Amino acid sequence: RAQTVDHILLLPMDPLGTNAGLLGDNVYDLMRSGCVLSDGTSLEDEDASRLFDLCKEAVHDEEALSSFNGSLGDYIHQRMREKLKNSKMEVDYDTVQSFLNWYHRFQNSIDGSDSWFQTSARGTVEYHECEGNLLTTWKTGGYNNIFDLLMGSNKNKIAEKIIFNKTVKKIVWDRQPVEVLCADGQTFTGDHVLLTLSLGVLKEQMSSLFVPSLPDKKCCAIKGLGFGTVDKIFLKFPYRWWPKDCAGFSLLWRKDDVSTKSETVPSWLSEVFGFYSVDGQPDVLCGWVVGQAARHMEQSSDQQVQDGCHQLLLRFLGNSYDIPAP
Repeated sequence: RAQTVDHILLLPMDPLGTNAGLLGDNVYDLMRSGCVLSDGTSLEDEDASRLFDLCKEAVHDEEALSSFNGSLGDYIHQRMREKLKNSKMEVDYDTVQSFLNWYHRFQNSIDGSDSWFQTSARGTVEYHECEGNLLTTWKTGGYNNIFDLLMGSNKNKIAEKIIFNKTVKKIVWDRQPVEVLCADGQTFTGDHVLLTLSLGVLKEQMSSLFVPSLPDKKCCAIKGLGFGTVDKIFLKFPYRWWPKDCAGFSLLWRKDDVSTKSETVPSWLSEVFGFYSVDGQPDVLCGWVVGQAARHMEQSSDQQVQDGCHQLLLRFLGNSYDIPAP
């Protein structure tokens, strides 16, 4: 489970995984979550697993992806039609469509896109994940634990060298030492500068931040890359009302329910594709919403989001659980 950390730090696994306070299982194990429909019924676990596997097989077929000249959405729809023709599954068309709509949002949360019709099918083959469980988390402390492990007994010294609320205005990188000029006039020098800015900041500041300008190849890459919105909504309940062995709930909207839902219900709510358990937080569910719906949600107050999510959970799960307000 600590392979990702081990892979990055090139340190022995046992000290990290056993003693450093890593949480164990995949935070969002979708195979242990239930697929519930907007009419209050549930998709059979066997059917849900099979549909998920069919989609996953298509997404991981590098040979087919690399030869497909179109969007990931077009590719998935075409491959799923082919796969379902040869499948012996007895799932009605509307339910399959509800699942595909859910998987669409799930895949967008991975790709960071508003729609899989904006994502290149061929481009997905060019992305390679690090080994190990990408969702491994620390019990406490966050990323600073990595520095603590590396520094050992010297960890207090590294804390003194971390500077917050310091705005960098220029990075002069064509000489030695490299210079980092700050807004308050202070300058730092070093052999190397490791920059971990978000893509959005790079798009906005790359023309003014670097002296000299970045090579054309890198500028074109920054301009050509796109990104969407992926939001998480954490709901803390007074007690855990869902089973201990349940990883959460994937929400599948039936077509008729989407078209007839009340006008008083915010449109972004129907785009929340699931609520899942959080390791180390037994009374917390994490909801996921992506794309334009996520940006609409961000304009709502905390109370509106809280009430909306409670309303959503009651619609899907109210017949099976007594759900308190978060």
